[in-house]
Amino acid sequence: MEERINVKEFVDGYEKSKNKPVYLKKLTINDYVPYGEKCFLANKIIESTSYDAQRNIKIDSAARYLLFVYTLLKSYTNLDVTAAHMTEEFDLLNRYGLIDEITNLIPEKEVNEFNKILSMTYEDFMTNHYEIHGFITDTIQKISNVIEGTSPELLDELRKYIGVEKGNDNG
Repeated sequence: MEERINVKEFVDGYEKSKNKPVYLKKLTINDYVPYGEKCFLANKIIESTSYDAQRNIKIDSAARYLLFVYTLLKSYTNLDVTAAHMTEEFDLLNRYGLIDEITNLIPEKEVNEFNKILSMTYEDFMTNHYEIHGFITDTIQKISNVIEGTSPELLDELRKYIGVEKGNDNG
């Protein structure tokens, strides 16, 4: 891919351009991203938009959309979009209708496939973590992690308290 183009500089040039369709051709468009990379990127988007700071499930669909657009721009163009300024760069591009213009330059099949992979990844996440069986599995794992981190002396005291002798968990 050609040298990266700063988003602000690109938008400034677009705004000043008298022939906007020709100016858009300054972008280099990558016409294919490998399937495995799309899956990896979709997983990263879902992971980062589906939990709060305490790793409780909290879906942030607006952030998922922003990351979808960011990933398209980063993977398919030579625009130098940055994670640190993602929202500002999105707003700058969107203000001039450039998100749609640029997305239309990316092969439709690629955009649709990445969107489908992202949707399937989200559905898998919900099935595996939010539905009742996923909730039970996650809760058991959390309890197991707490128990594994508990000192042997405390476990012996707990066994005595509930009437279970060490080595005899059958009651």
